Parts: sequence; structure tokens; C-alpha cells
Amino acid sequence: MQTSSDGSSNALWPNRAIKSGGAAHCYSLGVTLLRCVPAWATVALLVLAAALLLVPESAPRTADAAICSPGGVCYGVSKLKGFDVCAAPTAGQMSTWWHDSPYYDVGIYIGGSERACSQPNLTSSWISTVNGYGWDFYLTWVGPQAVCTQASDISDFISTNTTTAFNQGKAEALGAASAASSLAIYGRKIFYYDIEAYSGSATCRDSVKSFLSGWCYELRTVLTHKCGVYGSPCNATDWVGIQYVPDDVWLADWNQDPDVWGLACLNNGYWSGDQRLHQYQKYPFVENHIETYGGVSLLVDNDCAKGLVTPNGHGGTDTACTVE
Repeated sequence: MQTSSDGSSNALWPNRAIKSGGAAHCYSLGVTLLRCVPAWATVALLVLAAALLLVPESAPRTADAAICSPGGVCYGVSKLKGFDVCAAPTAGQMSTWWHDSPYYDVGIYIGGSERACSQPNLTSSWISTVNGYGWDFYLTWVGPQAVCTQASDISDFISTNTTTAFNQGKAEALGAASAASSLAIYGRKIFYYDIEAYSGSATCRDSVKSFLSGWCYELRTVLTHKCGVYGSPCNATDWVGIQYVPDDVWLADWNQDPDVWGLACLNNGYWSGDQRLHQYQKYPFVENHIETYGGVSLLVDNDCAKGLVTPNGHGGTDTACTVE
């Protein structure tokens, strides 16, 4: 998921022609008025009408509501496209992309022992300014990883003792909540824990399940936030049975298909409400994935949402995200 400033990645896991004859089609318009048009025109109108039905409803490009006050509900549903980056862009870059890009949400790493990039731009002022443009956030925390992780350059690991792992998860939740408060992101939020893809023994998998259960217990039961997890949909099959199941999942399946359904390994029946984000394209699997809008170029991963973001969510729906 993360790409360092030098471009390396520590995230592993994963026209049809229409012909018409010369006949005319006639339509009754009211009681006596009859309107006849060539058959080719009828076909053209039908094609246009069908195309219009496929155009997604877009959200207005308006300034967002202010970051919530303490105690308020500061999460909402997004059904629109977003992107995530290792290091937060400048506020000026975010302003340009708000006006010129197709994106409404941005994933930002607010902390954790395995955060790969420094964050010189990520301040409370940046949060307030960027949210004021209209952006909502995937608040992401990346700490200890599985002992059987497929990611490289990891130095902090989840204990294989399930009790210890549960307590580690609780501690990471407290750290994420504290980091958000230091950025003046108040109220009840949704946090996503970045657990990079793993595969291995039952001991390793059980420790991850216990860790994520502790993460969700602390966030939801103690701190009254929402609990999210980022990771592989093939690992997410493990999470459906833990004691404290994530409210939302952010699934990394780089299939180039934006919608949140039909992802590898995971049945559509799990997290079937407004509970999914999908990271569908990432660097380096799309090499040098730099996008440019308004003259501003950024190296990004692409996401589509049908789930919770912080702080407000958006009106409007992009069917590329929500319809399989």
C-alpha cells in the first residue's frame, strides 16, 4: 500500500456498430399530433438514452463541513473514487486535484511504527484546509505486522501469543486515536489498520485475528469509534469470525476493476452494506503510476468506496464503485 519517497514499495500482498434501414418511426404526441422520424434517428436516440443511464451521479464539488467537535459523529458514507499516497501532498496540490481530478477522498497515514514515509505536510492546519476544500479521509494506521507477512523491511511484529497480540491491538488503537486528536480530528471516527498480506501457519493467522480483534475492541467498545482494516481480501476471510469483527474493510485487490464486489477469495455477503473500500490499482503493479490533473502530478494508488470515511462522507454515487 505504501510507496516510499524513492518510489519503492513495501506493500506485498497482491464499440459496437449499429445499422438502420430507411423506414420511418412515428410517435403520437398527445391526441392529434403525430411526429415521424427516420428509423436511424430512433436508434440514435435510444443509444443516447442508454448511455445517459450509465453516467454515474456525481457529487457536487463543494466545501466540506468543518471537522467535528469532540463527541460528534465524524464519519459518513462515501460512494465515490479516492486515492491514497505514502506522504500527504501539499495543501496547494490537494486544492488543484479537488477541482481537476475525479477524486473525493484521500488515504493518509496518520502514524504507526511501520509508516514508511515522513509526513512534513500532515499537520492540523493541513487537515482543516484540505477538508475545507471538500476532501474526506481514509485515516490509516500501520503498526506491527504478522510474523508471516509477505511485506519486506518490517521490524515490528505481532506476538504469536494471542493474549499479547490482543493487547497489542488495543494499544495500537489508542495510538491511532491519540494521533488523530493531535491533528485536531475530533469526534467519533473510522480508522483503518494497514495489515499487509500474510500467509503461513495457523499460529501466525490466529495471532493476527487476535490482534485485529483487540484493535476493534478498543476502538469500538472503549473509544466509541468505528473499526476498519486494510488488507488482502484473501486474509479478510479470517476476520469474519473473530470476536470483534471490523465495521468496514478496505480491500487490496489490484484487478483494475473499481467496484467493491467480486474480489478475490471474499464472498460478497461479507461486509455487504456500506462497509467496503477497494484499492483496485497500485504502484508498482501499474508501473510509474503517476496521474496529472491541473498540472500537478502525484504517484498514487486508486480506490473506490462504498463505505465509511472521515469526517463527513459525500452525497452522490459513482456506479463504477458500487455496481458489479
